[in-house]
Amino acid sequence: MFIKTDLKYGNGIEINEFRGRISLIAATEKNGKVYQKWGDVEIGKDNKKRLPVAVDLGDNKEMAISTLRAVIAFLQREKPVPDDGQRDDVPF
Repeated sequence: MFIKTDLKYGNGIEINEFRGRISLIAATEKNGKVYQKWGDVEIGKDNKKRLPVAVDLGDNKEMAISTLRAVIAFLQREKPVPDDGQRDDVPF
């Protein structure tokens, strides 16, 4: 499923399930077709692999929902984010 987040350029996120992992993948839509964005990821020393630009949400629906609820709670809070790098209010 693709969710468009930028109407001008067609960018958004694709909800993906692969090998039991649920993730959000950066993607763009052109002419009705969705294209995932890929990048070089370093895996170990001097070893790179091209993979989708993704955020892993968990290995099942419940974990993915819990992760997204934590993100929503973080975005809805009233107080500003401290700029000292200390983030003790994030639940994970």
